[in-house]
Amino acid sequence: MPQLGPINWLFLYIFFWAVVGIIFVVVWWDGRKGYKISGAKKSVSDYIWKW
Repeated sequence: MPQLGPINWLFLYIFFWAVVGIIFVVVWWDGRKGYKISGAKKSVSDYIWKW
């Protein structure tokens, strides 16, 4: 495990939560609209909810 400086850890932390937030918003918006844009997104959202 390479040593990471506080700047790198902060970047990884922000990047991780940005990805989680984007996925959550996409899944929530898709569910609120009541239709699925693609089957791939549905499988991803199902995997997230099961996990």
